[in-house]
Amino acid sequence: MYLKFLHISDWFVRTFGFLFRKHARLAKDFDERLVASETWGEELKNSTHRVWIQAASLGESLLTQELVLALVQKIKQDSKDNTAQKLGLLLTSGTQEGKNELLKIKGLVNNNELNICVKLFPLFTQAYMRLALEKTRPSLVVLLETEIWPGLLLACVEHKVPLIILNARMSEKSFKRYSLMQKLWNHFDDNNVPQEVLAISELDAKRYASLFKHAAVKEMPNIKFSRATRPLNPERIETLRLLFSADLSCPILLFASVRAEEEEQLLLVIQQVKKQMPELVVVIVPKHLERAAGWEDKIKELNPEFNLRLRSTVNKDAPITCNEIIIWNTTGELVALYNLAHSVFVGGTLLSELGGQNFIEPLIYGIRPFIGPYWKNFEWVGDAPFKLGLVRVVPNIKELAQALIDDLKTKQDREASKAKAYEWLETEQGGAEQAAEAILKYLKIGYD
Repeated sequence: MYLKFLHISDWFVRTFGFLFRKHARLAKDFDERLVASETWGEELKNSTHRVWIQAASLGESLLTQELVLALVQKIKQDSKDNTAQKLGLLLTSGTQEGKNELLKIKGLVNNNELNICVKLFPLFTQAYMRLALEKTRPSLVVLLETEIWPGLLLACVEHKVPLIILNARMSEKSFKRYSLMQKLWNHFDDNNVPQEVLAISELDAKRYASLFKHAAVKEMPNIKFSRATRPLNPERIETLRLLFSADLSCPILLFASVRAEEEEQLLLVIQQVKKQMPELVVVIVPKHLERAAGWEDKIKELNPEFNLRLRSTVNKDAPITCNEIIIWNTTGELVALYNLAHSVFVGGTLLSELGGQNFIEPLIYGIRPFIGPYWKNFEWVGDAPFKLGLVRVVPNIKELAQALIDDLKTKQDREASKAKAYEWLETEQGGAEQAAEAILKYLKIGYD
């Protein structure tokens, strides 16, 4: 039944795919998603070995950076000749923000080491996945985290392309939804797709093993730990610092990766904090950029007297000054903001259904972020950052407002916090290297 439905969906999208051009997230560079260009993937034509790595969005694209760097390093260490020149990578993401981050990888590696092609992820049906496979002819397809697209799996079965899932995770909600389609996963499982799954926790491994009974399912350290120990290029931090007034004498409060469902609660927190510290700079970074306009309307409604601006209006000639609220409507600058902020709240943690956002990123900048009581999607982090006082949990918005006020008024020993964070994070390394080894095993590069 599921396979028949997929084939009908395939026909529908190929016939009426033009309707997707109006979709807000798909409209830009829509033809790229159709794999329509004759030159789609031509950057890989001189590569002997090719790997397709799919990263869902911005977060997974950041993990891809770590994976590619580990891949290059592993090849250099293990290869007897300059085998890296033979490797081509097709890097795709489902969002423009993710693609932009993948493009930065070209600047992180030597052009002589890898051939890299960056594209938006094709439309989700087997037909477009088949086109992508035929144009790039990868030796291996790699999915990161929870990117199980049936159309891609079908195309891999058809073309006999090995597929593995790395840094695999699966929330309880996703597992329940996927379990309803067990007969579909059995079809792929019977065709040895995926061949291997490296999961970030014992629970995630059990969930994947339940869906794909023939796959080799193992555990691995989360690549996010590798990412968390890599500081930003100082030039990127300095570029952002120049957007703030040189004589800024007030603290900066950052609300990071906040979700739409939390907005009403956080408005009350902002109101309370600004009441006691009116000179404060408040920076709000929505998880999804399209919420910037909604935040702007709500802040104006909360208090028309607030000095409010969008990040896109900020520049060196009109820098951020005290007593401003800035709504960040650009991407790729959150980590640099962690370095500049005095206090941080990480969103996605005030409501149980949200599951949390990445709260370990600020740690190497000496920031001890506050989070709400819900982070079930980040249970893989363990208890250590909480026991060490690196991450602070507040049970409700009333206590959050007061905790932020107290924190902003207290001088922080950021160097001590930074040292403690590095000491803990060093015990959690190895994920990117293990993932790179898994890829090379299938390509037989760098091994006798």
